[in-house]
Amino acid sequence: MKNHKMTEQELAATLSDAIKQINELKRRLAFAEEDARQFKAWAIDNGFDLYRPTDVADYAWSHIENILIATDLNNDESDDWTNY
Repeated sequence: MKNHKMTEQELAATLSDAIKQINELKRRLAFAEEDARQFKAWAIDNGFDLYRPTDVADYAWSHIENILIATDLNNDESDDWTNY
């Protein structure tokens, strides 16, 4: 396979597409973050015990906090996380 040298126009289009995808991901993360905040408030307001353990966390609350941390693109705490 030959190396394909991108033209300036192709590079610009590729970068434009990448920026659009990044912006879309940021938009969707903002929705997920807001839903997590709303669910957290609802659970507290309705007396759910978020301090009970789950299969993988000491507190159910941890899952909501992890979603909020992971969706915050200015927070690097999740960089060291692994899957369960």
